[in-house]
Amino acid sequence: MSSFLSNKATSLVHQLLGQSRYRVDVHECSHFLDVLRYSAVESLSQPWRYDVAVTCTSADIACDTLLLKPASFTFQTPCLAEHRPCL
Repeated sequence: MSSFLSNKATSLVHQLLGQSRYRVDVHECSHFLDVLRYSAVESLSQPWRYDVAVTCTSADIACDTLLLKPASFTFQTPCLAEHRPCL
């Protein structure tokens, strides 16, 4: 019984991890960056601003891997049936 519950819990955790609605990709960065939170300010005839906080399973990402690199912040919809983000 406990093995069943453990497997079920693991399956649910993997399903939830694959449901991230936001994605950050940095040019030439091979690390998966998970979006923790973001805020956006947009208005007419004004510069826009996005602040994005990310987490990563790698404990020691070099600063030059991320700083001053082109990046994209993508809104996506999770594919619940396939347990992965839809692209």
